[in-house]
Amino acid sequence: MALASFSLCQSFAADDEWISGESEKQFSCIVHAHSKFSGEGAYSLPELTEVAKKYDIDAVFLTDNLTYTLTYGLPPLRHIFWVNYSLGSVLRGGAATYLHGIASENTRQSDVLYIPGVEVCPRFYWVGSLLGTNLVCHDNQRNLMVLGTYDKDVINGIPEACGYMWGKNPFLILLTRGTLLFFLFGLTGFFFLPRILAASSGYGMETIRRAFVIGVILPSLVLMIIVNLLASAVHSLQIYERNEDYLYEKKTLKYMEKHDLLCYWAHPEAFDDQDFSRYRFHIRTDPYPNILSATSGYSGFGGVYEDKNTLIDPGAAWDSLLLDYIDGKKLKPVWAFGEMLYHYEGQAGKKLGNIETVVWANAKTADLLLKAIRNGKFYARQNATNQSLILNKWMIRSVKDGNKEVFASITSRVPGEKVSIQLICNGNVVHKSADVITPVELSFPIIPINDYSKSYYRLMVSGKAPLRLVSNPLFTSLSSR
Repeated sequence: MALASFSLCQSFAADDEWISGESEKQFSCIVHAHSKFSGEGAYSLPELTEVAKKYDIDAVFLTDNLTYTLTYGLPPLRHIFWVNYSLGSVLRGGAATYLHGIASENTRQSDVLYIPGVEVCPRFYWVGSLLGTNLVCHDNQRNLMVLGTYDKDVINGIPEACGYMWGKNPFLILLTRGTLLFFLFGLTGFFFLPRILAASSGYGMETIRRAFVIGVILPSLVLMIIVNLLASAVHSLQIYERNEDYLYEKKTLKYMEKHDLLCYWAHPEAFDDQDFSRYRFHIRTDPYPNILSATSGYSGFGGVYEDKNTLIDPGAAWDSLLLDYIDGKKLKPVWAFGEMLYHYEGQAGKKLGNIETVVWANAKTADLLLKAIRNGKFYARQNATNQSLILNKWMIRSVKDGNKEVFASITSRVPGEKVSIQLICNGNVVHKSADVITPVELSFPIIPINDYSKSYYRLMVSGKAPLRLVSNPLFTSLSSR
């Protein structure tokens, strides 16, 4: 269901020309949602469609888990004596099957458009000892959301260092398990077969034991050492040392750039700790806002979700990244997404329509929605029951005497919402309004700001909690230089 019509005038990273979108519509999109295809989702796509229709959702960007595994191996032969826990995922069920299911649902109905994507964990790693009480799996929830993944071969090739997965390294699974079985066969023969073989062969028991040691056990030990060394060099199995320089994340992002995939960092301020002390370990992911400045090749980050969101505050990390862009230190700007983190209705108190990414596009097609998102033509919002804020117009427009101004038109689903507005330019709040009633319009003259080659403006609007709206920036080349 299209929400509103508007005209947009905005400059983008691709060039310095003004780009106008006439008669574009707003489409309500859910970003970061799971289906039954992965271990965290509860609904089939037809079931999810019925939920989405209830909230008037136009499109769902599915991000089912690429893999959902937890692998741990005992030292010193971690890649021989390993255990693995795995739930449903795109690679486990098959990327082709995943894409076919999405295409089938889009063919079955047209109310909700599904755009395939995957949730990627570039790497988790273990620290501590299973024999002690300090074994921790780190960064299991440090995730990249990849949107618009239509090629099964590209999906299968996404680099992850997350342990053994049949859909990613079946040969290594067979090799390591076969090597272990060879060793166990030698031990079994050494302890249990000499008496039986001695009775039927005429050889002494010690001779037979010596034969098992020389012919099976020692060769299998050598083979285990070799296989363990080979496996430890495989990217997806390098999960036993700290990751200090984001090397694995950068490798994954480089792959995204190579294949022109749209991706963003999910929930960078969220803290996750899962207690498995009965099994003598924890799973822990600390907030990772620093990754935004330490990496490149991504399009944005989860800026609005149902948790602490300070990166979007005036003068905070997002503004630092945008300032780097307008000062030429970054090749493209970073956008703020509205991130749902959806598994099923009621999970952690969530409802599908709580967080939306609202996209401006000419039509509800995957190509146009993805193109709009790449260009930052969307805003994020958090809704309340039966109420949401709407950014009807958000533009830079010409006024008399050749000057320009920022213009915004803000409404709400139910008129008469009391809101506060902040207009931010280059990290500074340049206009603030409190307790104004929707609908409301804001115009602000553009003036040279400091010594930057470009300036940007962004908007933050808040109503009665949890109502809020965060725009993506508009850029202008007007400056004092």
